[in-house]
Amino acid sequence: MISVRVKYLFQLRDITGKSEEEVRLKSHATVEDLLRTLANTYGERFRDYLFTSEGRVRPNLQLLIGDRTLQKHEELYGQMLSEDDVLTILSAPGGG
Repeated sequence: MISVRVKYLFQLRDITGKSEEEVRLKSHATVEDLLRTLANTYGERFRDYLFTSEGRVRPNLQLLIGDRTLQKHEELYGQMLSEDDVLTILSAPGGG
């Protein structure tokens, strides 16, 4: 098992009622595993905020592990988490 910390900002803070939390996951868990675990914990509102109707992470979200941004959403599907990683989920800045 590993422990990772998740930081919630803006709408996710409202949805979860928390600014951050520690989550225990199986060893070799991916960012996708973590997001699905959180969606199962917090329900439909959280799931709708994070995922499209096709089950993909919404393209307007920015995911960071520590201070490293996952550049492509495809990275998160294979990105392994490590003990004490910190995941932050933000809405990406809008473009014009």
